[in-house]
Order: sequence, then C-alpha cells, then structure tokens
Amino acid sequence: MQLAQRIPVTDVSAWLGHNDINTTYQIYGHLVEEAWDRALEVMETAYPRPSAPSAHRGSR
Repeated sequence: MQLAQRIPVTDVSAWLGHNDINTTYQIYGHLVEEAWDRALEVMETAYPRPSAPSAHRGSR
C-alpha cells in the first residue's frame, strides 16, 4: 500500500527492516513500475522539448 501511494522504496525497505533495498525491490518491485512513467512525465514537464521550426517564415 505504501508503494502504491508513492512512498519511496527506500523508506519502505527501512520500515520493513530489510538490510538491503534489493530485497525489497525483488519482492515488491512490480509495485513501483509506474515510477518510470511518473519520472518521465516530471522530466518532460521540467524540460519540454523545443518545438520544431515553422515551415512558414513569413514575408520580407
């Protein structure tokens, strides 16, 4: 439930008493797959792609 609510896996690992975050990730990693999508969305918002130059340049 914590991972589904976007609590960092590092925190969940500590709360569960796992000595190694890889243990937590191996067991519960499938629950954080959406994190990649969220990370991409955050990066695209922070660093939008420049728009392509317009084919119409106007008259001189």
